[in-house]
Amino acid sequence: MKEIKILIVDDHPMVRFGIKQLIESEKDIKVIGEASNGKEALSFIKEQMPDVILMDIKMPEMSGIDATKKIFEMFSDAKILALSMFSDSTYILNILEAGAAGYVLKNADKDELAEAIRVVNQGDSFFTDEVAKIMMDELVKSSKSIKKNDTESLVDSILSDKEKEIYDLILQGFDKKSIEDMMGMYSSTLRNYLYRIRNKFQKAGFYDQLKNVTSLK
Repeated sequence: MKEIKILIVDDHPMVRFGIKQLIESEKDIKVIGEASNGKEALSFIKEQMPDVILMDIKMPEMSGIDATKKIFEMFSDAKILALSMFSDSTYILNILEAGAAGYVLKNADKDELAEAIRVVNQGDSFFTDEVAKIMMDELVKSSKSIKKNDTESLVDSILSDKEKEIYDLILQGFDKKSIEDMMGMYSSTLRNYLYRIRNKFQKAGFYDQLKNVTSLK
């Protein structure tokens, strides 16, 4: 099993220690470095590129948002997962706009953090339920001026690329077993994706789309 190499970027040593202890209990995840701010993170990845960067937001010298922007200027294929105590929509949207592939709150448990790392490492997006709800609320606010027949574009805007692929297969009439085979997924992996898709549709009020997913056999 190939290990997922992690860089932890956080200005609190005890937080970095706690995160390292938490995720290194997973056999497929290995912490290869730590940085206390964005500048240190940039210096590290110039020498050694991790598979996933766990990025705090508020740090001295260079914030996680600024660091994320600079990292993507130099390494367009970087994979960054924001890990923060802040659930404010401004922080969430700013770091996602900078290029982060996901956002996890620091109160997440070990299993959720490990899943987020694996999902981002695979090139997909991951958001904890609380963060997803905040994003949905922002989306609903911004969509009030959008016509009803633009629902399809709204659906696309809230699903990750992998989730869109799965939902498209559902619309084409494929069952769970067929989707697992076509996507090369274990049943447990598909179940997790379906859970996230249902959650997103429910929170956005897309009940017709939610029915399509819940009726999947």
